[in-house]
Amino acid sequence: MDLAIAGSQKALMLPPGLGFLSVSPKARERMKQAGLPRFYLDIALYEKGLQDWDTPFTPAIGLVLGLDKALDLIEAEGLDNVFTRAHELGEWTRGRLRAMGLEIFSKAPSSTASAARVPEGLDGEKLVKIMRDEKGVTLAGGQGSLKGKIVRIAHMGSITRSELEEGLRVLEETLQEMKVKVG
Repeated sequence: MDLAIAGSQKALMLPPGLGFLSVSPKARERMKQAGLPRFYLDIALYEKGLQDWDTPFTPAIGLVLGLDKALDLIEAEGLDNVFTRAHELGEWTRGRLRAMGLEIFSKAPSSTASAARVPEGLDGEKLVKIMRDEKGVTLAGGQGSLKGKIVRIAHMGSITRSELEEGLRVLEETLQEMKVKVG
């Protein structure tokens, strides 16, 4: 692998806004030969700044401070424990979704988030909106070609089983209110 990229919103208990990048020596050499114009996303500028513990542009300081705290929490729990907890919460979440009669979207679900198909004929965007605006529970809908067709539930970062229990209870309640036979 020559390049690995991650975002702060992926399991680090932060909103989007920070990017993390790992570049292999082979990719670094290829970057030197690249002729495409670039400025803000020029990795060489960041590598030069790192020599002096600096950045070439103003960083998102609030997110960096949040990242420091999130990494302290991860270190205190232990990385293996974090992975185990996310996996167990994922298995539990998918079990509850299946018990509601929802089909799990992925054939190989992730330990970080679960996606379930919304029942045929149901407007998944409306489901997400009702839960968020009327009931104060946020889950993600589908994007692109899956918009309105799936819901996504995270079980990574600092999320707890009790939070998932409440979210899934509200999901079940909302489905019933939308005249979906649950279970």
